[in-house]
Amino acid sequence: MYDEPTAGLDPVASTVVEDLIRDLHTPSSQNGATKPGTGISSYIVVTHQYSTIQRAVDRIIFLHKGRVAWQGTVKEFNNSEDDIVRQFATGSLDGPIRYT
Repeated sequence: MYDEPTAGLDPVASTVVEDLIRDLHTPSSQNGATKPGTGISSYIVVTHQYSTIQRAVDRIIFLHKGRVAWQGTVKEFNNSEDDIVRQFATGSLDGPIRYT
């Protein structure tokens, strides 16, 4: 489980961390042999970072006010017309996420 693994990092350092997460959890082989320490089948990333969502995960569960507001793949997230997904992806102040 990764809890905000790129918090406070600049975009370049964030990319390094996101790639490390992927590399640690993607089976990799050399000459037909899987490298030790790789190939973990699943992991959880808690993040508010859009780049981490795009680079380090396959599926998303979007929580809002303690409930699952949306879930799906990254591709579905990118193509979603759901108001909460669009607001998060664009950083808009208009939408169901309110700070008052």
